[in-house]
Formats: sequence, C-alpha cells, structure tokens
Amino acid sequence: MKIAILLPDLRGGGAERVNLDLAYEFVRGGHTVEFVLQNARGELLEEAQTHFSVVDLKCARMRNLPKKLFHYLRGNRIEVLISAMWPLTVIGPLVGKFVSRKIVAIASEHAILSNSSKSDKRAHRVFRAISALVGYRLANHVVAVSRGVAADISRISWIPQSEIKIINNPLRKFSIERLSSLEKPASLRSPGRTIIGIGSLTRTKNYALLIEAFSCLPTPHNIRLFILGEGPDRPNLEQLIQRKGLERSVFLPGFMGDLRPWFSSADLFVHTSNSEGFGNVLVEALSFGVPVVSTDCPTGPREILQDGKFGVLVPMNDSNALCEAIIGMLDSPMEPSVLTERAADFQSSKIAKKYSSLF
Repeated sequence: MKIAILLPDLRGGGAERVNLDLAYEFVRGGHTVEFVLQNARGELLEEAQTHFSVVDLKCARMRNLPKKLFHYLRGNRIEVLISAMWPLTVIGPLVGKFVSRKIVAIASEHAILSNSSKSDKRAHRVFRAISALVGYRLANHVVAVSRGVAADISRISWIPQSEIKIINNPLRKFSIERLSSLEKPASLRSPGRTIIGIGSLTRTKNYALLIEAFSCLPTPHNIRLFILGEGPDRPNLEQLIQRKGLERSVFLPGFMGDLRPWFSSADLFVHTSNSEGFGNVLVEALSFGVPVVSTDCPTGPREILQDGKFGVLVPMNDSNALCEAIIGMLDSPMEPSVLTERAADFQSSKIAKKYSSLF
C-alpha cells in the first residue's frame, strides 16, 4: 500500500523520530512511504530525504494547509494517511475523507492536548475541542501512544476510550544492542560516573529540577551530568549551572543525532519531564541496560516502568526526592538484563505490525 505520513516538519523530536522508525518498518513490510510535511525543515529531514520520498507543502500558515493537502491527495493515489500531532490529526482525516472515502485515515496522537491548552486563550481552547470532536470522528482509527493519551482524547472528543487504539511508540532499531565498541565522545573519556538526560531544552522537560538535584549530591564533582538537546530554555539552564558553580560537572552539548555512544557510556539516565505523551527515550535507555530514574509525570513513564518495576519513579518538582533516588540507583543499579528484556516489548517490528493491522 502507499502510505503518506503527515507531519508539521522533521525537527529532532520524539514524534518525528517515531514516524521515521515506523516508516522503515513499513517499507520492510512491502509498503511505500512518503513523508508529507507542512514545512520541509528540521534535524531529521536529511535522513528522511535519504531513504524516503519527501513532499514539502511549503505551508507557512496552518489555515492554508487543508487546501494544499487536498491538492496533494487528489494528485497521488494514497491508500493510508497517517497524521501525527494536533491539529494535523484532525486536518488529515477531514481532508482525506473529503478526497476519497477509500483512504484509510489514521490520527496518531502523541501528546496530552488538554495540558498544552491550559495556557492558551479561551478561543483557542474552544477551537481545539471542537476540531477534535469533529476530526477524530472522521478518522478510521484513532491511535494513542499511551493509556493517558487515550483517556485525554476520550475526554476531549467524547469518543469512548474503548474505541481508541493504544499503540506504544517503537524502540529505535539501533538501541537493541549495547555497543561497547563505539568510540566515545571526547567529553566522556575522563574518569568518573556519567548521568545523562535527553530531550528538548524546554520548561516542560524541567531540567532545572535535574540540575538542582545534581547540586545536592554528596560528591557532585566525581559525577558528570550531560543534558543532550536544544531549545529555548538553554539560557536559563546555563545561568542556573553558573549560580550553582557546576560549570565543570554539568554540560549542555546540544542535539545529538547518534545517542549510542552516550547510552553506552551512561551509568544512569534521569528523566525530569512534567508531562509526556509516552517517553521514547526511557525505552531507549532501558534497551542499553541503563538504570532509570524518572518523575512520575502524566503519562508514559509509569506505564513504561510498570509502576516502578523497571526504574525509580519520584514525585514531580521534588529535588530532594530526585537527589535521593539518583544516589540510590548509582549505589545499587538494576540488573541490565532485566531492563533490556523490558525494552524488547517495544521493538519497532512489533509496533509496526499493530499499525499494519489497521490498514
């Protein structure tokens, strides 16, 4: 079948990475995949262009997207349209069904929409609710990446939760094996234990909490913290690092396309997000046998770690609890084989088959 994956762009985020990984599996299954982007940009664009057809709708304004998507679908024999990230998850099914009832429209939601709307203006919240109410109902299938996301979609759209398919995000193919032969980045070659955090530098990821907790460790200069990612909160985090006097032990190297050397060298992965749709990077850490400490945020982490069976869950915004959990996991880490077995539940081939069953 010919599958079109509709995304805003291909920046280095979790939803974008997930759809690339699914695309590889769809092709292995005999399908043809084309990425349809509102704007062709982002850190993952070059990878997508190397392996797949990429269509740039060149749509600077969201209000122009329905028309451009309509012309694209009319000119191409698309059989499956997968739309990810609101409002594309409602625009895709709406336009797809207008073009042809034969198109299998799948709305794949990766985020808690009600969380992102709390700071929006009332008119925006009303529009979001109405669009979800209409758009999701036009989709052949509504997919949520976690139980929490499914519950949120159900509340917003009034679709029974039993009718929403829960399909977790896939584990990146490279993460299945711990590759000790990889060359370490220069910053990881000095002695000492290594803690890593991975994700966009935004307030939602709450890396300020991680830095605060790190500053409370008994011997912080014997341990290094690397927070991998880029984003608008960098200046605030850099100022916090300076105020705490941690310039020699806390580092912000930026976005990293290849995470294998970092996971292979890490003694601990710490996740401090205030909100997650799923939490792909938690699964990636487990796949390398890296012990995990995570905030018990909605939703994702508790599901992935199975209520703390495969990692430590701590309350959000509690730097003391996070510090104690970090110390405890460094002193008594979980057995790597137990963690890798859990990660195997999210292999990309298994997840892709669940999507293929919807086609």
